[in-house]
Amino acid sequence: MCRSTTWHGDTPYTFRSMRCVQRQPMNAQRGFIGHAGLCCTLLAAVLLHLAIAPVTSAAPAPYSDGNRPQAVIAASAGLAVDLTTGVELFAQNADQPLPPASTIKLVTALVALEMLDQNARATVNPDEVLDGEQYSVMGLLPGDELSVRDLLYGLLLPSGGDAALVLARIGGAKLDPQTTDAVGRFVEEMNRWALRHGLTNSHFVNPTGDDAENQHASARDLARVAALVLDNWLLSRIVATKETTVEIAGPNARVLTIVNTNQLLGSPDVYGFKTGTDELARQCLVAGFWRGDNRIVTVVLGSEDRYADTQALLDDVDGRYRWVALGIGASSLGAN
Repeated sequence: MCRSTTWHGDTPYTFRSMRCVQRQPMNAQRGFIGHAGLCCTLLAAVLLHLAIAPVTSAAPAPYSDGNRPQAVIAASAGLAVDLTTGVELFAQNADQPLPPASTIKLVTALVALEMLDQNARATVNPDEVLDGEQYSVMGLLPGDELSVRDLLYGLLLPSGGDAALVLARIGGAKLDPQTTDAVGRFVEEMNRWALRHGLTNSHFVNPTGDDAENQHASARDLARVAALVLDNWLLSRIVATKETTVEIAGPNARVLTIVNTNQLLGSPDVYGFKTGTDELARQCLVAGFWRGDNRIVTVVLGSEDRYADTQALLDDVDGRYRWVALGIGASSLGAN
C-alpha cells in the first residue's frame, strides 16, 4: 500500500513523498557516492494505482518499504528530493522559514539573468567593495570592469557579496533607471520573483544573504530554487564549477582565481549548488548528488556542521530507498 503527498509549484519539477510495500530486501551502498537502500514491488502497478506520471518516464524511481522510520538530523531543517522523478525522500521542518545565509545568492543569480545579458559589462563602484575579513568576497576593487557572466561566477563560487551588490545595482537600475536605490529595487524584484515561483516561505531583504530581520527561506523553497538553477544552462554549469579564472579590466587589470566554497565538489556523485554561513543562519548547504542517472537535491539549514548533517541525511535516504527502473519484473526485485 502506498501513500503520496504531491507538491505542485511553478517549477520544472513536481515533488512527491511516497512509500510502498517492499517484497524483498535489497543491498545498498552508503555515503556521498553511494546508491540507495530499499524498494517496493512493481513500479508500474504503483503508478497505475495512483495515476501518477513520472517527470521522466524512463528514469528509475525511488521506493521504500516504509518499515524504517526517517532519521532526525542535527540541523534545524533538512530536505532531500529526487528532481528527476519528483519524489520527496526526506523532510525535516522543510517548510519552516529560517535564515538562509548565502544560499539566497542562487535567487540573486536567477533574478539577475532574467533582466541582464550575460555579456553585458559592469564597472564596480567604491561602495560595492567589501572587507574580505568580514564578508565572503569575489575580490573586486573600485573601477574593476567585468561581464555579468563573470560576476555570476564570482557570486556563486567564492560567494562574493561584492558581486551580489554589483549585480543588484545594475539589475535594479535597468528595472527603474530613475531609482535612487537600485539595490532596493532589485530586492523588491527578488520578492516578486519568489511569489511567482511559489516560494511561500521566503522573504528577502538584501541580495547577499547576510543576516537581517525578516530575511528567511525554507528548505523546500530552496529546493525549488535549485530546480530552477538546473533549468538554466549557464547557472547549472557555474554551480558545478570547482575553480576558474576571471579576467578583470580597468585600472587594476588582473586575472582572479576563484574557488567554490562547496567542499563536496570534486566527488563524481556531486553536481553542484551553494553554501551559506552567518551568525544567525549558522551553516547552510544546498547540494546536488547523483543516484545513478537521477538528480538528488538536498538542503540543510541551521547546522553546526553542514557536511556531517548532509551525510547523515543521505545515509538515511540510502538506507530507506532503492531506485527501481520502470518495467522491472517482480522476480528481479530480489536480485542483488
